[in-house]
Amino acid sequence: MDLVFVRHGIALDRALARDRGIADAERPLVRAGIERTVAAMEGLAVVLRGATVAVFSSPWLRARQTADIAAEALAAPPPVLRPALAPGGDPTSVLPEAMAMGLTAVVVVGHEPDLAHALAALLGAPASALRLKKAGAAIVRDSSDGPRLTAFLPPRTLRRLGGATG
Repeated sequence: MDLVFVRHGIALDRALARDRGIADAERPLVRAGIERTVAAMEGLAVVLRGATVAVFSSPWLRARQTADIAAEALAAPPPVLRPALAPGGDPTSVLPEAMAMGLTAVVVVGHEPDLAHALAALLGAPASALRLKKAGAAIVRDSSDGPRLTAFLPPRTLRRLGGATG
């Protein structure tokens, strides 16, 4: 099974949201964030072609929006929201549930630095080397030899795989 870690897309600037009275948990994706995330998730669909997929997401708005885009691109059921994927949570806590589903791939949409720390815990690598860019992805294959990083995909690469330019 592939575990796919995806960072949410580009959201409304923190300071601008604060000035508008919008809580951090409710910061939405901006128009460019939506467009780039759609293109990136179309690229992820190319990478995961033929996989049966479930999507888990942080309950924070920007992650939910990203997860909805991912689920649509991957022809997956609606995302499952898990508080453990919110900032400060432990993304690895959803892995037993995800693995029990018997799917080919599970997409986990969340936030940095939590995703990098989860990847580091799984792979035994430094978190600083595993930070995802917004709408970027990392794929970890669970094999008999243990988890292995099989792809680290910046958003630009995903967008190109999906047919977008730039």
